[in-house]
Amino acid sequence: VAIMVMVGTLAFLLGYRPTNAVLTISLVLGTIAIVSVLAVWWLLSSQPRLISRFLRHAAVRDAEDRVFRFAASRKSRVGQILLLEFSFHVAAVLEIYFLLTLLAGNGHRMLLNALILGTVERLITIAFKFVPLRLGVDHIGAGSAADLLGIGTATGITIATVRTARNLLWAAIGVTLFLRRSADNK
Repeated sequence: VAIMVMVGTLAFLLGYRPTNAVLTISLVLGTIAIVSVLAVWWLLSSQPRLISRFLRHAAVRDAEDRVFRFAASRKSRVGQILLLEFSFHVAAVLEIYFLLTLLAGNGHRMLLNALILGTVERLITIAFKFVPLRLGVDHIGAGSAADLLGIGTATGITIATVRTARNLLWAAIGVTLFLRRSADNK
């Protein structure tokens, strides 16, 4: 996610001329993303057990040990996980690109705008994880970002609505499969 935020922030800064306030926010987000990537790399390579030092609980220590053991003993799996995570972000940007093409036509900045809107969506997901389906928050954020990019608030809100519908569809499929499996096990 931090790499996605770095790439999206860079795309925004190179593709648009933001106001001072937006530039400051973008630079802060980019800096946080860079620091996050470096911190995760440092944590995985040095394994300092920071959390269990402050939270002296067996479950916390055990969780920390499992994460570090996994990262140390299964480096190829960590690479596979990162590749899947990267693929997820690429698919999200391509989904937005496809929707932008349908909603706004084919413009010269479609891929750039899709990348920026994908980054905004990641940030909204992180900041508002506690809001079910990010209802309302995702719509306001995507609409505001789309307006800032000059493609219209309605386009951003429509993209967020399609995303919500997709999430609901996959949740319904998951619940259906779960219920079917539960019924089969009885």
